[in-house]
Amino acid sequence: MKILSGSPQADKPHTPVISLDWTECLDKRPTDRTSDDLDTIFSKLKDVKAFEKFHPLLIQQLCYYSYFENLEKGVTLFRTGDLGANWFAILSGNVDVCVPAENGKGHTLICTLEAGAAFGESILYDTPRNATVITSSIVMLLRVEQKDFKILWERNKQYMHGVITSLSRLTNTLGNR
Repeated sequence: MKILSGSPQADKPHTPVISLDWTECLDKRPTDRTSDDLDTIFSKLKDVKAFEKFHPLLIQQLCYYSYFENLEKGVTLFRTGDLGANWFAILSGNVDVCVPAENGKGHTLICTLEAGAAFGESILYDTPRNATVITSSIVMLLRVEQKDFKILWERNKQYMHGVITSLSRLTNTLGNR
């Protein structure tokens, strides 16, 4: 027999409180994320196009190491020649990939990456960026810092080959035309 306390709130069954906004969980420092935060992030990321080819173990690790970025149109993520600091996956929106124009003035658009694309793998090899990447709309990104991406790569190479957009391969191919 259940004894009622007289308080409607106290008599409701207890359910764990989980943040409804998974981006709030990603806004926390990784060391401050709770297991509930990680579960919330995982439940979202496993259904994101950018990660549809990723092994679930890799997605779980991304939940710990990644940060959420919500950027306006026109933000430069990095420029040709910069040493990389981050790897990115596009959750929504688009980014333009540009290379310096042949005449040395301005840039030439070589492609636009959409939701589901990932880029920035030059951070693995400490090589300069081969392109400039600029947001062409409001963009939601998942960002992983270089030191953490290298850890993910070393732990998960077998899951990561073939799922990363190689801007260096793309720009080298276009440069050979």
